[in-house]
Amino acid sequence: MTILLGVLVQRPSTGYDLQKYLGTFGRFLRSNTQMSQVYRSLSKRESGGWVTHSVEPRPGRRTRSATR
Repeated sequence: MTILLGVLVQRPSTGYDLQKYLGTFGRFLRSNTQMSQVYRSLSKRESGGWVTHSVEPRPGRRTRSATR
C-alpha cells in the first residue's frame, strides 16, 4: 500500500486517519481496506525506515510520517 506513503508525505496521520482516507478517497485504488492491513503496512514501512511514529499525549495514539 504505497499510497500510504503519499498521504504521509503530505501530512502526518494516525492509522485511523489513513484508513479513513482510503475509505473516502482511495476507494478507486483499493476497496474495503481493513485496519489490520493499514497497521501491518505501516509496521513494514517503519521496519524499512520509510516511516516513523510518535506517541501523542493521548494514550495509544500514534502519528506517522514519511522519512524519505
